[in-house]
Amino acid sequence: MDNLQQKATMLHPLATLSANRGQLEEAMLLYAEAIKLEERTGNWEGKAASLHQLAGVKAKQGYARVEWGGLD
Repeated sequence: MDNLQQKATMLHPLATLSANRGQLEEAMLLYAEAIKLEERTGNWEGKAASLHQLAGVKAKQGYARVEWGGLD
């Protein structure tokens, strides 16, 4: 596992911990960084998991609907 993959792997649980503590803005930033790294390393399963968790944080903030542009 290279450094970028390791960092993404570490960011995801940190983001989850932040979300569980109610630090939603921090959680969103950490998930966003994890998503960027997962894209760069081709970790699509990790990206999907981070996107899923990010949607949960948005739901906690009161967003009932997230706009999505569809498949390219």
